[in-house]
Formats: sequence, structure tokens, C-alpha cells
Amino acid sequence: MFVNLWNHTCYSLLSSTTRIDDLIQSAIDNKQKYVAMIDSDNMHGSIEFYHACKKNNLLPIIGLQIEVDKQTILLFALNSNGFHNLVKISSFILTNKDKSAWDWKDFIDDIVVVVNNIDNYKDLKKHKYLYSYEQNASNPIAIKECFCQTKEDLYFLDILYCLNHDLLYDDMEEDKKHNDVFISHEHIKKVFSEQALKNLEELLPHFNLELDLNKQMHFTKYNEKYKSIDLLKTHCKEGLKYRLTKYQYPNYPLSYINQLKHELEVIEQMNFADYFLVVQDYVNFAKQNGILVGPGRGSAAGSLISYLLGITAIDPIQYELIFERFLNSSRKSMPDIDVDFLDERRQEVINYMFERYGYEKTAHIITFQTIKVKSAIKDAGRVLGYNFKTLNQITAHFPFMIEEINGEQLKQMIEGNKALSLIAKQYKELFAVVFKIIGIPRQIGVHAAGIVIGDQPLWNLIPVAAYSDGTLITQYPMEYLEAFGLIKMDILGLSNLAIIDKTIKLIANTHHIKIDIHNIPLDNTKVFDQLSSGDTVGIFQFESDGMTNLMTKIKPRTIEDLSIVSSLYRPGPQKNINTYIENRNHPDKIKYLNDDFKKILSPTFNIIIYQEQVIEIAKKIGSFNNVEADNFRRAITKKDTTQLTNFKTTFIKNGQQHGYTDKQLEEYYAYILNFGEYGFNHSHSIAYAYVSYWLAYLKTMYPLEFLTTLLNNCNGAIDKIKGYVQYLKTKGIKLLPPSINDSQFEFSVHHKDIVFGLSAVKGLGISVITKIITAREKVGGAFKDYQHAIKELNDNGVGLKTIETLIKIGAFDCVLNGKTRYWLLMNYESFFEKIVSLPINEVTVNEEINRQLEQYQYELIGLSFNEHPLTKIKANYLSSKKIVDLAKATTIGQVYNVIVTLANLRTIKTKTGLDMAFLTIEDDTYLINKVALFPGLYTKLYPTLAINEIYTMTIKPTTQGYQLLSADKISKLKH
Repeated sequence: MFVNLWNHTCYSLLSSTTRIDDLIQSAIDNKQKYVAMIDSDNMHGSIEFYHACKKNNLLPIIGLQIEVDKQTILLFALNSNGFHNLVKISSFILTNKDKSAWDWKDFIDDIVVVVNNIDNYKDLKKHKYLYSYEQNASNPIAIKECFCQTKEDLYFLDILYCLNHDLLYDDMEEDKKHNDVFISHEHIKKVFSEQALKNLEELLPHFNLELDLNKQMHFTKYNEKYKSIDLLKTHCKEGLKYRLTKYQYPNYPLSYINQLKHELEVIEQMNFADYFLVVQDYVNFAKQNGILVGPGRGSAAGSLISYLLGITAIDPIQYELIFERFLNSSRKSMPDIDVDFLDERRQEVINYMFERYGYEKTAHIITFQTIKVKSAIKDAGRVLGYNFKTLNQITAHFPFMIEEINGEQLKQMIEGNKALSLIAKQYKELFAVVFKIIGIPRQIGVHAAGIVIGDQPLWNLIPVAAYSDGTLITQYPMEYLEAFGLIKMDILGLSNLAIIDKTIKLIANTHHIKIDIHNIPLDNTKVFDQLSSGDTVGIFQFESDGMTNLMTKIKPRTIEDLSIVSSLYRPGPQKNINTYIENRNHPDKIKYLNDDFKKILSPTFNIIIYQEQVIEIAKKIGSFNNVEADNFRRAITKKDTTQLTNFKTTFIKNGQQHGYTDKQLEEYYAYILNFGEYGFNHSHSIAYAYVSYWLAYLKTMYPLEFLTTLLNNCNGAIDKIKGYVQYLKTKGIKLLPPSINDSQFEFSVHHKDIVFGLSAVKGLGISVITKIITAREKVGGAFKDYQHAIKELNDNGVGLKTIETLIKIGAFDCVLNGKTRYWLLMNYESFFEKIVSLPINEVTVNEEINRQLEQYQYELIGLSFNEHPLTKIKANYLSSKKIVDLAKATTIGQVYNVIVTLANLRTIKTKTGLDMAFLTIEDDTYLINKVALFPGLYTKLYPTLAINEIYTMTIKPTTQGYQLLSADKISKLKH
């Protein structure tokens, strides 16, 4: 029996077309008992391969190819001990571990060693399993290096080679083309000697790899001196005192005491005490170092212990959250406490974790960046010699959202679309390559947030490699880590925390008030009034037009209301919005199925909005315990019909014992499925409602500081800045133009106004702005006049081009001393270069010059601080049409005539492959980012649309944004 041991997989990045499934299928097709894989230095695919083999009743052979002294050595694990030796060897190689500290020969117990010639390895003569892959050498074994599975794949392998080496296929040298292919049985005896085949046949029965997975947790111990559960109990008691200050110690409500006891029992039973202690530890580190931490995220907010430890800021008993939604003893997956940190300082928390728990025990989690659809088309096309224009035209037919699909899904998509089918037929050779390479790993990446911490050096458990900064990274992606007893912790960055943090610091500077965002009043009437009016600009979760519209209908008055709004406004639950609003407005007309339903659903007016409500109904009506109820909830979410059938039987049987009839129970069960399918995680929505409220509170109470922070958070994105500038006008806040005396690096508060920040000016980098501010500080914080400014800026290294830019944006207007911006623009070089010459006489600045100066300013900062050009046009527009300001064109379904500038146009593909566009339009009152131009209109109007041109158009606000109505409702204005 021949089994080829030397099969590279696609985890030998861009060097093999063989996917794990290909190896499995080849073994099945050839009726083989064993199947083998090997990659160079890494073991990325080994555990995926192991699971695939076990699933298909195949015996896995896992190898590792290494290079030592320019010689290729193949190592194969006979059993689990051999496998873990391979793990260590791979880890030591890829972490660049000092080779003087280890030798691969010290890790070959239970490993088959295959070298070019065993006579060259006299020190391994006593090794029981030592072979040569050279067929003419001593003790040969039948083995051949393969990078693909069929002869047809050799062509695609060459394409990958060209892609990897940036070559055209036609330029590939003949001797570089591949001929290593999976060997068919009829060719075996022509390639290998009888001895080599005999050695292989005698060796195969010795392979017996069984990995002991999902048996033991390997999470780090928080403190070696103390029993973890005792430490956790101590911290929880301290947390009770801190959190429940309104109750006299130790007379806490029984609801808290009983819940705490229950959670501690589950955590002790599941041996998760250390996990909670470690999460508390790095959360405390963040808080102690001024790093803002979010109030919670995901189902962990349903844990009282998370609240008592300070991991979350949500009291789960107050909001009737459910611990089992987060953790129950029957769940196979490990707990997952995701924590949001101030994104700009998140790395400090990660650094702390590596330092505190050990660089050898802590690692980032690997991800694989695969070849996506559009990349596959462009990469394959480039190698095959297609021009970029053709490739761009082809990829334009594929919408962005299909990038994650696999080859089979791509085929189905093409078959179901006439336009795509024609393209695929026209470029048949190109798409043959695309189907082959789509989904193949291109390079490794790092999980955006995931960290694992082991109880020992990680290479004792899993293969690891060195990350770019020298820290460890796992060689397995996150879905395979739990099997080795490792728990993923997500250290997430939330940009909205940066807005909160910067606003608080700005308030401290302007008002000398220190705000503790975790202790602000949560029932501020002004905050809810502003949100209920639809004023949601800058508020996390609620900025979209549809969400704003929903806020005005629901008119939230509590944190729970905010949670409901965010939970309702999702694709599935949106169908319940009208029913919810009707019930909310007329609670006396609601007909609950029974009193149990009323008790559970009255807070949400007879609509199941939360998954936790599904759990409560299942417990109350169906007598499910906490674990059963949560598993029932999961089955509904996953639409697991088998489990749901079993749960229905139990639900009806238990319900009968409470006196319900079969008809009633059938009705109740159908009701749960109908609404429960769209239930959202109550714990998560409450936690994020807190973040939204925090932002709304700062905006309501300190609008100047909040809006200044919003402008700084735009990172120079002019469309966003324009939108916020228009919003400032509605709040009566002035945005002052750039000034060399007043402008800071970022937008800043100046008395009751905001000053334009220099970082938002095109062409001004950090170093140049630093020089400008330093020059100003050297002279006491302000320049006396333009000559003084030019001299000091020049002396501090600010160049000619920058001076010109500052003049053009109006930053010198504050030091002109009677001169005009135009005069200085014409004369500044003579001052800068210290040339003695007579300045030109002041000229009258006419309308044409003013327009040119405005254009300079607009090009550099995207704004004009003079009268908006549309103001006069709108005032002088003579028409029977009624022109409305964009700021007032907000009522859903109403039709409005507006005069606007086309600020941007973004073309996309619909799901059916047709072109459509979204327009960004603005007038002197507002900016709208999302005006839909659907395919029919797009085809008619696209040739006539131009950026920065002025149009009259008729638009209609919808729940999803705005819509341009018809081709005859838009026309360009001359100006």
C-alpha cells in the first residue's frame, strides 16, 4: 500500500494548491487508510487536518519539513508525543529561538526522520525510524514531494509561483515550472525501489496519532499562593460593599446574595475562577492608569460577579439580565468576556498582559488573510497578462459584500446571474484560475483583539511563532485553541470611548470640572429630551436616519428604552417596530397570552425583543431549568430543527402539568418561535445603551467640548467635518477660521467658539504644525504682525510652501494690520527671503479675486468661512418651486425641492449586479451623505453629474436615508 507522506498544503503559503479537503478527498478516492501532510517550518494546518481525518475515519500522518545546514529534513509524528515534539521544533524555528539553546535532534522521540542520505547523519544511526528520501541512498523510503494533487493542478501551481514572485506566466522559465504531483498507483513501481516501498509498508502501521483534546484547561493561574475560588469570593465580597453602598453591610437583598452564590457554584464547578480574576486584573490595570473602560459588552454583562469585580458597570439584577446567557455548566464552549478599552491606549493593556503573565505563556491569535474574489481576479489576471482596465471592468461587476464567499458559492452566483455568466464565459481561462485560488491563504495576520494566556510555555501545548514585535502568536486560528484548553480573551478598542475620554479632558481644561463618566446621573431629562427630538448627531448607535426617525417615534426616557431602540432597529426585528410603537402608545389595548407572558413581556409591550425573555418564558411556561432554557434559546437562534422538535415535546409536556391545554401550548410555542427568532442579547444592548447615554449626556451638558471632540475625531475626513460644521450652526456655535495665533494642532475651544485645527489642513504634517506652534510659544503665544510671524516661522524651520498655505487658508488674517490677504499672498516671498524690494501697491480686491481666495481656502480645508456661495443663489433663484433648506428637509415621505452642491458620488453594485450610486449633497445649512440614485435613474443621470456643480433636485427622506425621485427632477444651475 502506497501512501505519499510528502504532501505540502496551501499553508505553505502560495507554494501549494492543495487544500486540506483535497488531501482528504484524494485519500477517499484512492481507498487509502492513511493520509499525510507536511509543510515547511509551520504547523498551521495540522489541527485542521487532524479533525478532517477523524471526521472521515482516516488515520492522520502529520509532518514538519525543516532546513538544517542547507539540507531538507522531514519529520513525521508517530503518536501524540511525537506530535508535541514537532510542535516544539516548529515553535523554536519560528520564534527564532537561540539555536545554541536547542537542537532538533533532542526532540525526535516518537518521530520518523527522513533525510537525503542517512550516511551523513552518523549521530542518528541508533534512531529507530531513520530513512532516506533519495532512492539510491541507504534505507530509502517511498516518498515524493508534492505541491498539488493532479496533473491539471500543475498549471495552477505555476500561476501561484508567478503570483508569489511577481512574474508574468509567459515569462516563467521552463526549469521553474512544476512537475511534482500526487503519484498514481500505476506509476509507483516505476519511481520507487522495492526496498523503499517495503520500508513504507512496514512503517505505516506504526503511525497512531491520537491527540488528547478537550480534556484539560490550561489557563494561567492568577496567584500561585492562594486558592483561586477563595480569592474570587473575597473580591466578590469587597465588590458587594463597593457596589451596594445604599444597603447597610451585610444586609444586602437576598436577590444579590442568592445570585452570587449561584454564580460562584457554577464558576467553581467549571474551574473558571482564574479566568475572572485575570480579566479583573487587566481591567483594574487600565482603570488605575487612566485608560477608559467600557461598561460591558456581550453576555458577560449578565453576570453579577463581572459587575462586583468591576469588569462591567451594569447591575444585572436591576435590568433582569441572565447569567446563563453568559455561562452555564452544559455549554461546551468556554466563557468569553469581551472588554472595550479606549482604543488609543488598548496596546498598553496588551503589553501589561504579556509582562504580567509571561512572554512565553501569552500570545496573540493568528488569522489567515485569504485570496478574496476581486483579489483572485486581479492577481490571476495580472499573472496572465490582462491589462488593469479590463480587470477593473470585470471586478466592477462583483459587489463588495461577496468578498468572503468560497469557490462553490462563486460558481452558484455566476450561474444565477446572466451578466456574470457571460463574463465568466468570455474570460474562461481567467476564471478557471480564480476558482482554483479563491480562499487560499495568502499571508498571516493577527486577530484584532484575541489574546491567550497559558499555564506554561505555550509551545508545550500548541505551535507558536514570533509576531512582528517579538511577542508570540499562535500558529492555530482561534477556533482550534479551546481544544487545547486555551481561552480567548478579547481586548477590544472602542473609538467612542476616545470621544468620551477627550471630551472629559477638554471639559476639565475649560470648566475645571472632573467628570467620572461611570457615576453621572442616568435619568437626566434634558438628555432624553434631546434624543427624543431626533438630535442624535455624534451619538453611538443612533446617528443613522432610520434610527433617528425611530427615536422620535419611541421618545426614550430611560436606559432601557435606548436598549430597546437599538435592539429593534435590526433587519429581522424591524418588522415588529410598528407593533411595538402601537402597543407602547396604547398599552391598555394589549392582549397578553396570559399573566405569565404579561409579567415577562410588559416591559417591552408584548413583543419579545430579548433572548433573555425567551429564556424566562421557557422557564415559566415550560418548566425548563436555566441551562435548558438557554440551550432552547440557542436552538431558536441557530434554527436547529432537531433540537427544537425535542424542546417542543418537553415544553408541551411540562406545560400540561401547569394546567395549560395542548392548544394553548401550541399557540405559546409558535409565539416564542415567531418573535424569539429575532431576540437580541439584552446584556449587550443594555451595556451599549450606557455608552450611547454617556455620549448624549456629554453632548447635552457640554456641547462645545463634545462637538470639538467630534471634529477632531474626523481625522481630516472633510465630508464628516462639513456635516458637523453645518450642525454647529443649528446649535449657535461658531467655527472660527484657521489662525496662526489661535489654532492648535486639533480643533480647540476658544471662549464660546471652536477654532479650526491645523491638522485638518491639506499638506500640513505633524512636524510642520509642531514648528508653527513652537514658534508661537517662543514669542509668548501670539505673533504681533505678519512680518513678525513670517520671521519667527522662518527662523523655526517653516518653509516657503507652508507660509503660502497658511496665507491661503486665512491663518494670517489675524495679523494683517490693515493689509489684505491678497496683498500678503503677492508679497510674502520678499519677506520670507529677506529680499529688499518695494512691495506692490495694494490693489482693490474685486469679486473675481475674492472667488479665487475662497477657492484656495476651500481646496485646502474643504470649507469657506465667507458667505456660502449657495446662499446668494438660493436667495436670487426665481422659480415657482419652493426651495427648502436641507436642514429642514427631514420629514419621512415628504417631497422637497432643494438647491445643492454635489459634494461626492459613490458608485456601487446591487445584489443583482446593476450599478447604482449614493450622492453626498450640501447647501448652506446642511450636508447629507446618503441620497440614493437607483439603477434606472443612475443610467440616465450619471453622464450629467459632476462633483462641485450646483443642482436643483427633488428629494424624499426615507427610513434608510434620502431618495432622488426622477430624472426630470434634477437640473444643473449655471454659476
